[in-house]
Amino acid sequence: MKGILLDETGDLLIHNGSLVIGNTDGQSAEMILRAYPGEFKEDPQLGSWIISQLNGKPDPFWRGETIKQLKSNKLDVKDIRISEIIELELN
Repeated sequence: MKGILLDETGDLLIHNGSLVIGNTDGQSAEMILRAYPGEFKEDPQLGSWIISQLNGKPDPFWRGETIKQLKSNKLDVKDIRISEIIELELN
């Protein structure tokens, strides 16, 4: 999906005084993974709060719910895995 890109800090990406347009699939997936439920007021159920999965016992339903959330936002997700790094496979 094309849209306005953000920089590493979440601010609008500006180059030569103009907004940068590009593929936003990766940044959309990252925002959903980092957000906790309720952070997006227009969709209170959205957000998988991946940080909670890295500490302690992981939720056994987290993977399936996260894939559903990503797909509901028109991201074609094949798989998601958490190990020492988070791997997200998009089409």
